Amino acid sequence: MDRSPPAPARLSTLPPAPAALLLGATVLLVLAGLLGGIQPERRVAPGGPTDLNLYARVIDFAQQPSTFYASVVAEQRRDNYPLYPFVTVR
Repeated sequence: MDRSPPAPARLSTLPPAPAALLLGATVLLVLAGLLGGIQPERRVAPGGPTDLNLYARVIDFAQQPSTFYASVVAEQRRDNYPLYPFVTVR
C-alpha cells in the first residue's frame, strides 16, 4: 500500500498576495450577484412565436411540475416547433 503524502491542493500552493487577490475578486463577484439580483420582469418579444416567448412560458409552466412536460410540448406544438426527432424538443 502506498503511504506517500497526498498531493497539495491546486490553490494551496499559491503565494499569499495572489491568493488574497483571488479571494477578494471572488467575494466581490458574489456580492455583485447578491446585490444585483435577477431581472424582475421578463421581456416578451411582440409578434410571432420566438424562443424567448417560449422560454418565458416554460418558466411559468415550471411552477406546476406535475404537468410541466405535457404543457411544454403542447406549447411547442401550438407554435409549430419541430417535435421530431425527439432531440429537437426544446
